[in-house]
Parts: sequence; C-alpha cells; structure tokens
Amino acid sequence: MRKNLLLLALFVSLLPARPSLACIHAPSENADVAQDRLEAGVFYSKGREVLVLSSEITVGTKGPASLGWVTAVPAQPDAYGTVDAQFLKDLADFVLPNQQNSYDGDAGSSDGDTSKGGIDIQVPVKAGPYTITAIKVSGADGVAALATWLKDNGYVALPIEISKYYADAGWTFLAVKVTPDTAQTALNAGVLPSLRIDFKSPNAIVPFKMEAGSPKFDSRVVVLSDMEPTNTADLADWGFQPPVKRKLAEVPAALTSQLATVAPGMDFSATAAWQVLGLRPEAPLNQTGTEILKWKNDFHLVMASVIAPQGDTVSGDSTTGTADAGTATAASSSSSSGCRAAPVAGADLAGLLTGLAVAALAVAALAVRRRRA
Repeated sequence: MRKNLLLLALFVSLLPARPSLACIHAPSENADVAQDRLEAGVFYSKGREVLVLSSEITVGTKGPASLGWVTAVPAQPDAYGTVDAQFLKDLADFVLPNQQNSYDGDAGSSDGDTSKGGIDIQVPVKAGPYTITAIKVSGADGVAALATWLKDNGYVALPIEISKYYADAGWTFLAVKVTPDTAQTALNAGVLPSLRIDFKSPNAIVPFKMEAGSPKFDSRVVVLSDMEPTNTADLADWGFQPPVKRKLAEVPAALTSQLATVAPGMDFSATAAWQVLGLRPEAPLNQTGTEILKWKNDFHLVMASVIAPQGDTVSGDSTTGTADAGTATAASSSSSSGCRAAPVAGADLAGLLTGLAVAALAVAALAVRRRRA
C-alpha cells in the first residue's frame, strides 16, 4: 500500500544514497520514496522574498522515518518558519487547475569531491520539525568542501556543476533535516508543513536548478507581488507557459486571511496593488534528466515597480513623473500664472536683440546730427 504525502522535499538532496533516485534519498536502500510534484509560493515586494516550498511525494510501505535536503537562496535568510502544507496546495489549485501526476520515474545519483576548502557554516536554526544549516562557500575549494560536509553529515553531494553555479553567484546553501522523532510521527500521519524562507533578493526566484539530478516531475509556481515581472518572455526558456494572472481580491478569503502569517512583514491591505501569477510548465520538467542542468540561468522573474498612469495636469509635490516631465510642467505653470516672468524662447530673444541694435544706431545718428548743428 502506498500513500501520497504533502511533504517539503522541494529541491531535495536527501539522506544517504539510494542509487535509483537522483535528488530524493532515504536512509535505507529499501526505503520507497518518489517525488511527484513540486509546489512553490513566491511572495515578493521591493527586494524581499518569502519563499514557501512544498512537494507532493509518494511513500511506500517501506518509507523512511527521516528526510533531509539541500537548497540555495540569493542571500543569508533573515527568518524561517512553517506553513500548513494545505495552504500552498489550495492556493495553486485556485490559480492553476489541478493536474494529474504524469510519471513514475527513477534517475541516478551523483558523487562529490572530498577535498578541503573555504566554507562558512552557520549555527543551525530550527523551524517546526526542520533544522536548517546555512552554508556559504567560495571558489573551487569551497565547492569541494561543501561536498565533503554534505557527505560527512548524511547528505548526498550535489552535482558539481550545480554547487559551482550557486557558489559563483554568491548564494547561500541551506541544508535542511527533519528532526527524527518529529519526522517519524509526521510521516506516519501523512503530512509535514511547508518551509518558509525569508531573504533579500533582487529578483523573484525559485531555485529549480537544485533539481537538476531529479527524474521528471510536475510543478506549479504561484507568485504574489505588488510589482510587475518584465521578463515573462523568458519563461519559455525554462519550459513554462505564459502566466495566468489573477487579482488578489479574487482569491478566496479563507486563503487571504492567512497571508499575514505566511508572509509576515508584507502589507497585503491594499489588495488592488497585488497581483497573483500562476505558472506551470508546458510538460513535466527535466524529462530526460538533463534539461535543468543545461539551463544557463536559474528560474527568476525580474520585477519592476508598477507606476500609476499620470493625468494631464500635475499638482503638489508629485514624484511619480520623470524629471523631464516635471520640468516641462513647472515651466508651463509659471508662464500661465502671470506671477513669474515667462521664459524667453530663442526666436523671441533674437528679435529683441535686433530691436535693441536698431535703437542704439538711431540714438547714435541723433547724437551726430546734434553735434553738426
């Protein structure tokens, strides 16, 4: 008998090696685990992101009692938390209709280097049943040291290309484990909460390249932002369809009432300013096991502030227009008010100088006549 779990195992590099799986690994070679769908919730505003990660996996009768994985984010996280696993699923189901899992597949595992190098390991932090260790590495020695640390701490090493990609970008690796006692209870119950990660980021990101070693999998991404993505044309490069857009006001109250807890610090009160984007691939990702590894850049949305349309007139200290528009408006106001001297155009200035010259010649001629008289 098999059972489906909503389990945070997104971008998984799990405990010691089970050769039949790529990124999902369990402590026992006989453990039966398969990853079906990855869910990501991205809450982004003005250079800050709250990333909520969850995955639907299938665990057989010999499922593991504990799990762990590795992911990466652009900056050292400010905070962690947990979110009810059902929230992200319900939000994705609302924006994007549910889809059937499309595969049962296996892939190979990867080996890491065992040399020493530059690595900065932070003090582990707990969030619900999870223990997260943030790791910064630099250069080839740091990448090698990361592989050694993962191996020594019960993780399967990441593909070297992936470790190097994120290290070169200056991202922070996050090694996550489920506390064994809690994991046993949670896995038997069938549900683990999603993990929430808060961090600064210039773009809205989901670290899909961490899944380069996985077999093909379905995915859904939901983005809530008060900013506008400017590179949606790039979505096809990652195999995603154009986004489905919804207004935050359209989202059921049962979900919006949870936003303050899901993304603390973000102001969702002005619902008209927030949009909801639903993203889904054209087909399951990584079908041959190599597509994601070949991506030049990881999945990201370049976000820009939404500028409200400007009217024909400007009053007060408006700061939303361009500098040129503001200058033009000020000039127009001063010339029509009658209180300030109007600027002199080039043609008018030339005429004025010509008139002054003619007047000066007339005065000089009059002076000559008076001397002769």
